[in-house]
Order: sequence, then structure tokens, then C-alpha cells
Amino acid sequence: GGGDMSTAAAALSKRMTAAVNPVEAGTERWARYGLLLRAVAASPQAAQRHPAPLAKLFLTFNAPKADGSLRAGKAWRGGLREWLKLLKEGLGGGRALRGVENGLGDAVRAVLERCISADEPDLAGLAVRCLGQWRLPHLTPENAERLERLTGLDTLKSELTTLHMAAAPGMRQDGGSDGSMTDTSAAAATLPEHRAAFAALVVRCLVPRLKKRSGKYAPLRAAALAWIGRLDPSEIVPLIHSVIGPLEPLALVTCPTPSPGLIPVVRTPWMDALVLSASGDPSAGAMWLGMARAAEVGALVGSGSKRPAGFLRAAGDLLRAMGEHTKVYLDSLLALALVLLEASSDLCEAAAAARVVAAGGHGGGDGDGMDLDGEHIVNDTEVLEAEEEGDDDDDDGDTKGHGAQREGKSRGTPLVSGGGGAGGASIREAREVRVLAVRFLGALFARHPGFDYSGYWPLVLRALAPMAARMAAEAGAATPPPALAVVAALADDDRLAPLLTTSGGGGAANGLLSEAWRALGAPCASPATRAAALAVAESLIEQAETARFEADRAMNAREQLALVASAEAAEAEEKAAKGGGKKGRSKSSRKDKEAEAMDKQKQGAEEEEAEGEHVSVTLLRDHAPALLEALQAALAARAARGRHAQVPGSNAAAASGGRHGSAGASVGAAGRELAVLKRLGPLLGKAAASGAIADTLVPVLAIRRLDESAVSEVLNALSSVIPPANARLDKEEAAAAAAAANRHRSALAPLFGRLRQRHARRALVAAI
Repeated sequence: GGGDMSTAAAALSKRMTAAVNPVEAGTERWARYGLLLRAVAASPQAAQRHPAPLAKLFLTFNAPKADGSLRAGKAWRGGLREWLKLLKEGLGGGRALRGVENGLGDAVRAVLERCISADEPDLAGLAVRCLGQWRLPHLTPENAERLERLTGLDTLKSELTTLHMAAAPGMRQDGGSDGSMTDTSAAAATLPEHRAAFAALVVRCLVPRLKKRSGKYAPLRAAALAWIGRLDPSEIVPLIHSVIGPLEPLALVTCPTPSPGLIPVVRTPWMDALVLSASGDPSAGAMWLGMARAAEVGALVGSGSKRPAGFLRAAGDLLRAMGEHTKVYLDSLLALALVLLEASSDLCEAAAAARVVAAGGHGGGDGDGMDLDGEHIVNDTEVLEAEEEGDDDDDDGDTKGHGAQREGKSRGTPLVSGGGGAGGASIREAREVRVLAVRFLGALFARHPGFDYSGYWPLVLRALAPMAARMAAEAGAATPPPALAVVAALADDDRLAPLLTTSGGGGAANGLLSEAWRALGAPCASPATRAAALAVAESLIEQAETARFEADRAMNAREQLALVASAEAAEAEEKAAKGGGKKGRSKSSRKDKEAEAMDKQKQGAEEEEAEGEHVSVTLLRDHAPALLEALQAALAARAARGRHAQVPGSNAAAASGGRHGSAGASVGAAGRELAVLKRLGPLLGKAAASGAIADTLVPVLAIRRLDESAVSEVLNALSSVIPPANARLDKEEAAAAAAAANRHRSALAPLFGRLRQRHARRALVAAI
């Protein structure tokens, strides 16, 4: 320094010299760094004269590490706290940096807005106080105070109850109602032109409160979700970006000038794409799949990074909590989930193939669940069970998605080895990601069935096919196979059911239902798996019944119109006959009206025939043999377990014996299988009902371990599907029904000697 150095600068120089050379021995570098920052903050006049160097140092402090990961940790957060105090006290919250050249001011503001989403309330509050001094049009001093109260755990709920983005009905923007009274609690927090910018800041403040869902944080999370739910879908872009942002490469997040990797930009490419999606631009959806592939998101799978699993958990949580708001952002969520599913599926299948090759072409694969060294390799359902057990753990940090920190892991190609070590860990991570991705897809199909999935379905089918092929092998797990959830979601809505057909989804899509029926009929199937597979059949049957009802109602309406037209023609003829002079013309008029009514009825029938049968009827007819075989196997498996069979999760399936305590197996819990068989009869036709369905039920009656209550239920189901004797059948159907009846009588006759209870004998007589 020179002789003209000011007093403040001299004091600052003295303090910095003392901080650089601390008297205390063993002072760590973070402590020295904090002393330096406090020394600079103690002389605001000197700091304000040279703001540009401080801005560069602040941005360097917030820049990523050399390996590409974001800085984090307790010591780093302590340094950030000192920086925010320096900006607030020495640089007017950073407002003095607004006009700094090369975009330094905008970069500082971007960092401050990012710090609003800090997990620590004191850090978020400091960032809000700094931004409040920038005099932004959407952040008035009053709104800055309200925003600061939102960062506190004790004041968040009370503040959200009075924070309104739109004025209440009958209120003016300033809170006035009739010119004589004002109610600031019902007034809008900001003007309509500033609503989007202020809502983005509020959402950033609420993001940390969405991470934890239990204990004292549960009410805060519920209040935050309720408030965000009142926003427009285009105003939750920061929330969506907090979910997908951890997957965005840092090369796209940083600005190349004035020095690479130094200044974070306000808006990232993915953020701009989200804004474009929120605006309703049809071209925005098509670009997300290419952006996900260009970012090499799939390379994160199996690399040791927790970001893929964290994104999928956060996306599923977002879908449950903000279902309708996520509709405009489905392309981004679906594209990223598909890329992760593809990468994890390829990795898992390559590992399985490698184990088979290493075992000499037999054994060592997924079928036996063991690797070459004897280490147990968990299947997809076991991964799902383990993931669900840890789903409510609050100590999962940022892996639950909203703003997760990036780890210092490279995007290298993971190992494909199936053994222990790094390769085994990568396979386990890939399995976890695949299970989470499939479960997310199932939830997505169920929540938004009206979305156009045709462009993504080939990719989904390719990645889902290997998991579907193992559904029967994994049916014994307590949790249903993940692929079965996707099949159930597709079958639950007639807008998605065409994807299961050969024409709508390809030949492999038709095999999804076949694998679901195999899981239903698996002897080792758990009650949860069997219930999920039965839900698929029930959904298709319900759609078919609804379509049949609508068709019958349309036909009745056409017939009713024809009758009304005929009555009107008859009435007109009668009136003309009373007139005497126009009798001939009235007859021709009546004939014309009757012909017109008949033409309309014929045209309606032709249109209905041109539309074809409902997709659910087509699926049920194509898969009827496999479904009937699976139902028969399910009934037999339930009966074969016995009264006291110890099957995991099947206590409800083992019913008590008969009324007199007779030993045996009861299929009282198999009422869903019997109900499905009853409802299938009318949909498949009379001949099919008297043949295929009856052939499915009769072998179940041959199991001698059935108690009489179970026999009665099966007989009632059998009598409901067999056509009555007075049914109108053509010659072929009558011959088939007679042959089936003779065959079934010979199989049912021995039951007369076994059944003792009256209700069982009555059911047997009705069936014969």
C-alpha cells in the first residue's frame, strides 16, 4: 500500500494479513478462508469499490470440481454461508454486481437463486435476503420478507395459508373489495405480469421441503404440495427441473465465457426445453429423446452414480403428488426413464448371457439365481422388495431426487461381470434402476392413459420383453413382477389396450399377455402375483362387457327410432284417411318413412360392423386358451396347497374346512378365478362356454382334497356357463354342447357318492 491508502483499506489489509498467518497452530484452510471472508465483509467500502474480483471469486467458489461434480459438504456450506453474509453486508446483497461486465452479475444472481433451494433454512434465508436487495420487479421488499418466512420450518405453513398468487373473487389486485375495506390476506402477492417469476422463486423455496415425508416434515411437505398444486402447470418448471436436473451434464450447465467452467448460466438447455414444453409447442416433445441420448444419461447406469435411481424415485413421487401438472412434461420424464431402462436392461441381459456362456451354455443364468462363484444374484422382484423396504427412510439425502448433488463418478462403461466386486455392484445397481424404471412406467400408464405413447412403445417393448419372459419364474415372490404392473396398467384402459395387440404393438406385445397368464397359472405363484394377473383379466372383461352394453344400447336406440318413425307414419296415414282425398299419397308417405327408418337402422348396423369388435374382446378371444389353462392351474394350485399349507403371504388363501370341520382345501379365496370364468362365457360365445370353460372347471372337481363348500362354488360356476336346455343353438353348437354334457356327466357322476351336504348336492344337480 501507499501513503494515500484509506483507513478502511489499511484495516482490511491488516485483518487479511492476520488471517493468512493465524496465530493458532493447526487452523484448517476452511477456517482461514472464513476469516478472510469476514475480514472483507468488515470493510464494505473497500469491497464496493472493487466488486468484479469478488464476483469472480464467488463464482469460482461455486464452480464445479475438476472431476465435474458439484461442491458439497459441511465445510463448503460453511464457506457459502460466509460468502452470502459478505454479499449481504458488503455488496448490498450482490446488487452492486448487477452491472459488472461479461455477465458476472447475471451469474451471481443465478447462484443466489440456486441457493434458495438449499436444505439448510439459514442458507436459504441468507440467499433470499441477498436477492431482496436487488430491487427486482417481482421481488418487492414485502415479498422478500414473505419468501424469507417460507424458508423457516416454523413459519412455512402459516405463510403459505396467506400467500396467494391471484386475488380472491371480488377483490382488487391491491386487496380492496368495495373501496372502503381492504384484506391483504386475500390479495395477490404480485402483479399478473410478475406472477411467473415470483412463483418460480416460491417453488424453489419449497423444493427442500418435498424431500422428507415423515415425522415433523410430513405436514410441511403436505402444505407445500397443496400450495404448488394451485399453480398453473407452466409455473412449476423449477420443480420439474429439480427432478431431471441432476441428470443434465455439467458441460451444458456452464457458460464458456469468459473462462470455461466458471460462470453458471441462468437457464440451462434442459430448462429452456421445459419452458418450451410448458408452452404447448408440439415440437418440444420430439426433442427430449434425442437430448437424453446426446447427454449419455444411460452411461450413468452401473457406474456407481446414485443419480439414475434418485431421478426415478423423484419422478415417481412427482407423478403421485402432482399428477395433472406433470401432463405437459411427460415427454421429458418418459424419455429419460426410457434411456435409463434401455441401458439397465442391456447391462442385465449382457450379464445374464455372460453367465450362461461361462457356465458352458447351461446353468449359471437367471434361472438358478446363482453366479459362478456361488454368490446369490437377486432377481427383479427381490430388488423391488428391498427398494420398497427402504422407501420410507428419511436419511436418503438427495437421492430422492429434488436437486440431488452430482457425485464425482465418471460416465464410463460399466463392467458386465456377474461376480462380486465392482462388476457385481454394477449389475445390482442396473437391476435396481431397471425395476424402478419399469415401476415408473406402470404408474405413468395408469396416471395418464390418454397420452400418445405410440412413438415410445417400441423402445418400451424392447426393454420390457426380457423381464416379461421371466414373470412366471418370479411369480413366487411376495411382490408381483415389475413387468406385470405395466401389463395391468395397459389392460386397465381401452386407450392403452391396443398396445397389447399384434397390430398395435407388434408380435412381441401380444406375448406380454401370454406371459401374464403364465404367471397366473404358475404353481408357485404368490397371492399378490395371482391377484395382479387376475386384475389384468378382470380389466379386459370389464371393458368387453362395457363395449357390449354400449353396442346393445345403440341397437335398442336404433330400433326405438324405427318404431317411433313407423308410429308417426301410421298416425299421418290415419289423419290423411280421415281427410278422404289424400289417401293414396298418405300410403306412399308412410312407406317412405318406414323405408327411411329401415335405412337408418341398417346404416347404423353397418357402421357398427365397420368399426369392428372392441379391442378387449379381440384380446380375450385370442388368448382364451392360455387364459383358461392358467385359471385351471390357479384353481388346482390353490386346492393342492391344502388347508394348512404354509405359503408366504397366503394365509388368507387357506380357508377353513366345511361346516362340520371336515379336512380339505377350500377355494373360497378363489372366488375371483371363478368369477372370471363366469364372466368369460357370454363374451366367448355359447359353444365356447359349454366347452372350453366347462373343461376348465371339471378337472378341479376331481381333486379329492376339496371340501364341499369349494365343490359347491365350482359347481355353481359350471352351471352358470353351461347353456340351458331350452337355449336356441344351431346344429353345430347343439352337437358340441351335447358332447360336452355327456363328457361332463361321466366326470360329475362320482360326486353323488362323495357329497353329503344339501347345498352341494343341489349345485351338482343344477350342473348336470
